[in-house]
Amino acid sequence: MPRHAGLLAALALTGCPPAAIGPPAGSIGDPSSGATSQSSSSTQDPSTGDPSTTTAHETDTDTELTSASSDTGTVEPYCGDGNVDPGEECDDANTHSDDVCVACNLAYCGDGHTFTGVEECDDANDDSEDGCDLDCVRDRVIFVTFEPFPADLGGLDGADHICQAAAADAGLEHADSFRAWIASKDGSPDTRMHKSTGRYVLVTGLPVAQSWDDLTDGTLENPINVTELGTLSENGVFTNTTPQGTLHPEPFDCDGWTSVSGDLLYRFGISAVTDERWVDYDMFGPDVCLGESRLYCTES
Repeated sequence: MPRHAGLLAALALTGCPPAAIGPPAGSIGDPSSGATSQSSSSTQDPSTGDPSTTTAHETDTDTELTSASSDTGTVEPYCGDGNVDPGEECDDANTHSDDVCVACNLAYCGDGHTFTGVEECDDANDDSEDGCDLDCVRDRVIFVTFEPFPADLGGLDGADHICQAAAADAGLEHADSFRAWIASKDGSPDTRMHKSTGRYVLVTGLPVAQSWDDLTDGTLENPINVTELGTLSENGVFTNTTPQGTLHPEPFDCDGWTSVSGDLLYRFGISAVTDERWVDYDMFGPDVCLGESRLYCTES
């Protein structure tokens, strides 16, 4: 969503700041009333037998009823009362800062609050290269594994677990979201990964691509030659994909990444390059499944 450059200044004049959330101090008076009534007694005149009535003044008088009352107080509108009052854009009657209404202002990218389910991040600035871009989409990390592995990876799921374990051991954020950049008949990066509009970067912060579309156009900004530990690695990598992240049209994948047979082959890339050979190094053709290689791991 677009940033609202002048919104904060405008809202400062009319809006309801966070400190104002909640009812104003004070109390509401309850009306009270009181009444006085005349006390009387009746006696019978012993000489006439007629009843007589006496009061405190020994005369028949009416005492006027009186009452005391107070005006009923009213609560002033406030941010958080659930009503959209003048100067408020919204009012959802809570103090949450991760939903559509923050301090009675509508959430927007750049307000410094991450809107759950809509924004991935929000750092309230205009720097698109600090891990959170202008559309509130975060960077995603891509690395080549420090350790090589045999070709019987356990299929695509087994390869994903290897990437997730490597990311977790290295202390990377979102470790459970990493997936291996390999393909078989069971799937490919194109079908298994989130296609982000944000940047893909090395663990060092160097950009590899500006978006998924940029990542899969055949040319990288920088080679994926840095491991999860931040060390350099320019080696062969299991792939079996095209540069677009789809299954290679002539696939070789060690029987779905489950075999180390010398009779089977796999396609691989080279982590030292930025052209399409990063996933399809076909100069010498596929390699035999007896050998070990590394994995590209992408935050999805």
